[in-house]
Amino acid sequence: MLFREALLQLPPEHPEALCNLGVLASEKGKPEEASLLLRRAVVATASDAHAQANAQVALALAAMRLGDKAEARQALEAAIELEPQNSFALRSLGSLLVIAGALAAGVARFRQALGVAHGDLITSFNLAQALLELDPDEHRDEADRLLLQVIEAQPYGELANKAKDLRGSIAARDLRADQPEGLRQDAVSYCLQALQLFEGMDQQRFIAVLSEVAAVGQGGLQINEPGTARSLKNLPGSWSDLALACLIHVGMKRLTPDEDSGLGIEAEYQEAVRLQRGSSARPPQGGR
Repeated sequence: MLFREALLQLPPEHPEALCNLGVLASEKGKPEEASLLLRRAVVATASDAHAQANAQVALALAAMRLGDKAEARQALEAAIELEPQNSFALRSLGSLLVIAGALAAGVARFRQALGVAHGDLITSFNLAQALLELDPDEHRDEADRLLLQVIEAQPYGELANKAKDLRGSIAARDLRADQPEGLRQDAVSYCLQALQLFEGMDQQRFIAVLSEVAAVGQGGLQINEPGTARSLKNLPGSWSDLALACLIHVGMKRLTPDEDSGLGIEAEYQEAVRLQRGSSARPPQGGR
């Protein structure tokens, strides 16, 4: 409050006061008041390109809170014209374009933003998401690399979870690439193997195995490449990436039956459960 009172003591058209008061109003949930103050700030900063670009970006954010996408876009484009290297304005315009359905234009703006702010995780995630919406076949590998960079740089938190979910959707799409209309019998077999493996395992070892496999999975699983073979500390033998994905899915279902791993293996898992139940219901050979 003292800061706001100090700002109010400045001359009525003081550029910094107008801009800061506009930002404060926007943050306090008063976008109409914010827009009025920030429009005045844009005029008051006419002689200072940097200050005017900041005022335009702030105006765009207030306009977005009001749902006025046209004014938001106009303000962001004006900010970029004043400061072509303004990564926040570039990223914000990219998001606005994607929302409007202009995916190619949004991708272009995200690329510009990354060119300025190398390694910005939000921009990397937004670009990956837009690329997958634009053409998941053409941009699959680039999107996956971007998402993996986000996860490696920030393994935990909301952004990492979103990146993991999006990578899961890529994996699910990969899984269906060869057999879009039916079950993948190799995945059914791996799920059945995992069910049988975990069934005879004590809880402590189960948690150790699942933790290790989940950690490997965070680095990315190439489930459509049968030649992959990985070794695990807690399980003997070598494991393909699809087999590891099935271990993750079955393990998660054991812990939280109502949750889905997001790996696209639920149908194969259900078939494996049916087969396991059918096998246990049959009498032993030679019995009645």
